[in-house]
Amino acid sequence: MSLVVLMFHHVTPQKDVLSVTPEILEKLIVRFKQKGFHFISYREFYDYLNKKNTLPKKSLMLTFDDGYYDNYQYGYEVLKKHNIPAVIFLITSMIPGEKKRNLPFKSHHKLNKHPDKNYFLSLEEIKEMHSSGLIEFDSHTHTHQNCVNLSKEELEFQMCESKNFIKSLINRDFYGFCWPRGRFDDNALEAVKRCGYDFAFSTIEGPFSFKHDKFIIRRIDASSFRGDEKGYFKRLNKKINIYSSFYGNIYSDLRLKLQKLKKRFKALKR
Repeated sequence: MSLVVLMFHHVTPQKDVLSVTPEILEKLIVRFKQKGFHFISYREFYDYLNKKNTLPKKSLMLTFDDGYYDNYQYGYEVLKKHNIPAVIFLITSMIPGEKKRNLPFKSHHKLNKHPDKNYFLSLEEIKEMHSSGLIEFDSHTHTHQNCVNLSKEELEFQMCESKNFIKSLINRDFYGFCWPRGRFDDNALEAVKRCGYDFAFSTIEGPFSFKHDKFIIRRIDASSFRGDEKGYFKRLNKKINIYSSFYGNIYSDLRLKLQKLKKRFKALKR
């Protein structure tokens, strides 16, 4: 069995960094279904993590970071149409109380630099999506802080505040976390455990593996639609084929070691 977790951000007709169009998301679902992949739910993932169940030989799980309104506006319709489960990681301070209407497009770069609550999921939308039984929600900190070099108090505020908010919305027997920008250090890893999370997702590329730390779960970035459709699916097919194979973990570990060596080499050259 091999489980691959896919990472997305925006779903929008507009071409942008960290975005896919609704048409691309739908084609992705149809293509990988045809290839024999099974799209698993958050509950299935948690039970598998705790060795309470088994998964189909080729399994995928969809994750969406940040909790943008376009996930509801465009992505949710595609997921409902094909009955595909997913989990969205929320920046809990960015949840507005009201629904939005007729919003002009804003790039990810602008939203990242100047966050605007109007472009994030509202409470009403979160509740509607969750009530469908398809979409789960979890924490991406309270204010999307880089978790490296934060004080113990700030780390616990970011993690515990967001978890408590999620718990107030969703009564579940487990809660997961997603590292903002994929950044963490030893203090952050200790804090996420103190706040009672059961696992956490990273941006390290690779498949899920029981041999890896469950607070640094690896994913594949499927959110960057660069170039054309053919190129996008060529890259994604290659990655999923590698990481869903028996040597996927070996490839992922070697890739990570090479990245660390390159960073050390660059540091030595300075």
